[in-house]
Amino acid sequence: MNTQTLINKASYDSLLRKDTVERLFERMFEIIRESVREEGKFEIEEFGSFKVAHKVSIKHFDERRKQFVAIPPKDKIVFTPSQFLNDRINKKGR
Repeated sequence: MNTQTLINKASYDSLLRKDTVERLFERMFEIIRESVREEGKFEIEEFGSFKVAHKVSIKHFDERRKQFVAIPPKDKIVFTPSQFLNDRINKKGR
């Protein structure tokens, strides 16, 4: 499912206008981004959590150039599903 399909389904199911649902989703994702940026995490009960994972700098051997290349450190956002969501996906909770 992509974002537009999610918006269409949420709009249909809630009887809200698509533009209202779209603004709601945009704001919700903005809040998640802000929280992850400021606090390093964001958790939604029974859904999961978004956390910042710090990747350290590593050296990688480039076969083409025949030399080691330093890959700089970076932060990534990682999603971990809750146990409740995991159980629902695996049909334990139905």
